[in-house]
Amino acid sequence: MNLRLSCNRICSKYAVKKLAAKYGGLYEAGHKRCTSCEIYLIWDEVHCPCCGCVLRAKPRNAKARSKLLEMVNQKNS
Repeated sequence: MNLRLSCNRICSKYAVKKLAAKYGGLYEAGHKRCTSCEIYLIWDEVHCPCCGCVLRAKPRNAKARSKLLEMVNQKNS
């Protein structure tokens, strides 16, 4: 795979139009974030379609991460 490291604006086709709940909502909905393009995507692959960077599937914030874990545990119960 040829990795590109700059945004080519291809990702705007897959961008999330409306932001979800403040903590964990985007990740719970299955959206992923590209740190290079600084955008949330609706994308099933691991790499960004635009720049090729690895997408984040979990929040970095400890509070948001614990909230997401709670939501996942409630769904599974």
